[in-house]
Amino acid sequence: MPVLAGLSALLVLGAAAIYSQTTKNSGANATGKLLTITYAPQDPNELASLIPHGQHIEQQLSATVKTPLHVVVGLHENQLDVVCLRADGSARTLHIAESQLAQLRATDLASCLP
Repeated sequence: MPVLAGLSALLVLGAAAIYSQTTKNSGANATGKLLTITYAPQDPNELASLIPHGQHIEQQLSATVKTPLHVVVGLHENQLDVVCLRADGSARTLHIAESQLAQLRATDLASCLP
């Protein structure tokens, strides 16, 4: 299991480095939006349950995002894993119990922002 966790962390750091490089070249992503949500389901059936969670996160963050932010959303053991990849190359990870998602507010997601 530690190997899997280490590999996941390495992939996130790699994605952050790539994202950092691409956002340094442009003020926003290709669609012109500052906030991008990517879904990381463990199996194809999980995608349908992730989309409402990602939309809720987007609603909470969209008014406060001032620099490009890429958010990766996935589910693992009844927790929503939220990885925030910032334009400066840094990343933050939040783990939110699935039962707490309805109460999730922008202030809970503040650590995602630079």
